[in-house]
Amino acid sequence: MSTLLVTYIKAILAGIAIGIGGMAFISVRGGALGAFLFSIGLLSVFIGDFYLFTGKVSSIVRRQQIPWILMILFGNFFGATLMGILYRLIASPDSIEFAVDICNAKLLEGWRVIPLGALCNMLIYIATLFYDVPAEKQMRSVVGMRINLENPIPVILCVMVFILSGFEHSIANMFYFAAASSSLRGLDVLQYLGLNILGNAIGGILIFRLHRAGKEK
Repeated sequence: MSTLLVTYIKAILAGIAIGIGGMAFISVRGGALGAFLFSIGLLSVFIGDFYLFTGKVSSIVRRQQIPWILMILFGNFFGATLMGILYRLIASPDSIEFAVDICNAKLLEGWRVIPLGALCNMLIYIATLFYDVPAEKQMRSVVGMRINLENPIPVILCVMVFILSGFEHSIANMFYFAAASSSLRGLDVLQYLGLNILGNAIGGILIFRLHRAGKEK
């Protein structure tokens, strides 16, 4: 199987995982419980070694990596949107109404989605630092993957903090907008997601470079 195909498949799986987290969030009507349950999405990405835009964009250091990160972004979009469409078909009317309310509130944020997206990806990067431990501290699962079973709690806390603080995760929002799409204007959604993606990229790249510079001192 080609490297490009593997990358795209892992990106789709990451979008699906985040979509499942979004389903859980909507199903319990958000709040602290919803934020806690949403963390299953990011933990699944870590455990499965899936490719999530918000995690991978942080480490971009060369322009040659841009096509690779765009492939991941489109794969995430496909996976998250697919889950949003599926959820719209099977969820209760009350759940879809809650998704619509979430999305309408997001569309009122305007330019603020850029700093909200940046802060979100700073927390995502911090979550990866908790989870990225040396191999000798990891446990091998029955399917041969190395899984860090020591630090899921800090990862869950990072996810809960960014959700409860109102920070914006572009891939999660792709799921929410797909779940509520029949009640939203497409151009408004595309503009919002574009600004959200920009904010995620700014925050991730900034904290990665600051962290790397700090380690070089």
